[in-house]
Amino acid sequence: MRLAPPAAKGGIACRSARPSSRHRQISRFPIWPTPTAAWWPPRCRRGNCGPHSQLGPVARLRTTRSPIELRGQDGQRLGEVADDRVVVLDGRRVSRRFREIETELVSEAPDGALDGVVERLRAAGAEPVEIPSKYLQALGNPDPGAAEVVVAEPDGHATVEELVRYDLGAAVLRLLRHDPIVRLGTDPEGVHQARVATRRFRSSLRTFRPVLDQGWTDRLRTRAKWLADRLGAVRDADVLLARLRGRVEQLDQPDAQAAEWLLERLGTERDAARAALLAAMREGAYVQLLDDLIAAASGPMVLDGGRSAAEALVPRVAKTWRRLRDEVRQAGPEPSDAQLHRIRIRAKRCRYAAEAVAPVVGKPAERFAAAAEAIQEILGDQHDAVVAQEWLRTAAVEATGRGALAAGLLIAAERERAAHARTEWEAAWGRMDRKKLRAWL
Repeated sequence: MRLAPPAAKGGIACRSARPSSRHRQISRFPIWPTPTAAWWPPRCRRGNCGPHSQLGPVARLRTTRSPIELRGQDGQRLGEVADDRVVVLDGRRVSRRFREIETELVSEAPDGALDGVVERLRAAGAEPVEIPSKYLQALGNPDPGAAEVVVAEPDGHATVEELVRYDLGAAVLRLLRHDPIVRLGTDPEGVHQARVATRRFRSSLRTFRPVLDQGWTDRLRTRAKWLADRLGAVRDADVLLARLRGRVEQLDQPDAQAAEWLLERLGTERDAARAALLAAMREGAYVQLLDDLIAAASGPMVLDGGRSAAEALVPRVAKTWRRLRDEVRQAGPEPSDAQLHRIRIRAKRCRYAAEAVAPVVGKPAERFAAAAEAIQEILGDQHDAVVAQEWLRTAAVEATGRGALAAGLLIAAERERAAHARTEWEAAWGRMDRKKLRAWL
C-alpha cells in the first residue's frame, strides 16, 4: 500500500499510455529532492551517466492498473484507489511479481478522508510498503542512500556556518528540483525557478563573502554565472514572448494578424536559446557544476563558522541598503532608464540579503525584504517594457506595411507601461525609505 499525493512522490516520473490501455510506460529521473533534502546518484554525475555515455534500461516493469474512484456520501469525487499488479521482466522471463495499492486524494477531499481509506485497506489486509517506488523494488534497492544536501532551518541563535549551509542548500535544492522540468520544456516556470536558484546562490555568496574563503567564493560565483547566463537567455525570451502575446491579443483583429510574424520571430529566438541551454546541460561542465554546488552546500568553506550569524551578517545587509540608497540619491528626481535598471538590481540584492538573514532576524528582515521586492517588481516591469521596445524597433526594420504598423502599436503600448511604472516606483521607494523599517540594521 502506498499513499501518493503528488507532492509526496519521490523523483519525477514521465508516464505515457494509450487512452484505452491499462498499461503505462514510466520513465523516472534519478533525483529525489524534497523541500529539505536531495539525493542525486553520484555515478550519474561522475562518469557512468556522463554527457557522452550511452543510456540504457536498468529495469523493465509492466504494470496493470485497476483504478477505483472514491466518492463521498454526497457523490463528491474524493480521489482514486489504484490496484497495481506489477511484473518485473528480465528479458522475456518474469523475475518478480508484486501488487501495490496506491491512494491519491483530490485537494478538495475533507479532513480525515485519507485516514478512513487507509483504515479500510488495512482491515482488508493491506500493509504499508517500506520501499518508496516500484522501480526501486524492481532493482532490489530499498534505500537510495544518504541525502547529499540536507536543509535544516536555523533559529535565531544559529551560527554563521549553520546559516550558510541552510541558505546555499536551499538554492541548490531549488535547482535540482527544477532541472528535469527545464529539460522537459513543458513549463516555463522550470527555467524561471532554476534561474532564481542560481541567482540566489550567487547572491548568498556575495552576502556571506566576509565569512567565506575568497578564492573559493569567487570560483563558485564564476561557475554559477555560466549557467545563470544560459538560463537567463531562455527566461528573458519567455518573459518577452508572454508579454508581447498579451499585447497582441489586445489589438484589433487585422492588427493582431499582422503582428503574428513578430511572435513567430521571437519564438524562433527563444527556441535557439533553449537549444543552447540544453546543449550546455549535456556538457561535462554542467555535471561538474552540480558536483561543486552540492559540495558547497554540504561543506562551505566558512571562516569563523561558530560565530553568531546575526552578529556577523546583519551588517552586510546594512551595506547593501546603503548602496541602494546612494544609487537612488545619485539618480535624482528624473532617473534615466539605465539608472532605474541599476536601482532595480540594487533592490534585488538588498532583498536577497535580507531574506538570507531572515531565519535569524525574523519579521523585521522579512518586512524589509518585502519592501525591496516591491521596488524590484515595479522596476522589473519598467525594464521589461524598455527591453520590449528595443526588440520591437530592431524587428520592425525588417517589417513592411501592416507588420510595421503592428510593431509601432506595440511599441506605443510598452512606452505607456514604462511611463506608468515610473510613477509607481517612487511611492514604493517612499515606503521602503523609512527609519522604522530598517531599525534592525
